[in-house]
Amino acid sequence: MLSPRAARAAVAVDSRMVSNRCNAIDEVNFLRAMSKNVLLAEDEPNIVESLTFLLERAGFEISVATDGRQALKIALEQQPDVLVLDLMLPELDGYEVLRQLRAHPKGEKLPVLMLTAKGQRIDRETALECGADLFMTKPFANAEITAAVTRLASEARG
Repeated sequence: MLSPRAARAAVAVDSRMVSNRCNAIDEVNFLRAMSKNVLLAEDEPNIVESLTFLLERAGFEISVATDGRQALKIALEQQPDVLVLDLMLPELDGYEVLRQLRAHPKGEKLPVLMLTAKGQRIDRETALECGADLFMTKPFANAEITAAVTRLASEARG
């Protein structure tokens, strides 16, 4: 049997544990509410899998489009916080997706990271002329792509 003093101490410890648990749950819910949505437009399953893993681990919610038409439709309907766009997509290539996005009021300010195996200067220049915010080549460094998406997601759409 506990002394009155020990019983009060046990109740105090127990109530602090409940309070800490509630605070932790509130923090998780807050972080979930603050999480950013990324649309990944990529047709290569292995790259989709690796990018999804990396970006989810960094706290992003991921949607995937496997062709250009689907990417354009999802980007305009769901208005993600960031679009990671492959250049060589079926249906519409990344350049055309970007041109159409930038011509639409719902897509003109969407941050876009163009991610492609085509790394020639002309590819980079064309992507930037079409409205890409950043351009990265495959293969990519995990930390670099996570940092790039995080940076784009944190920039305000104005």
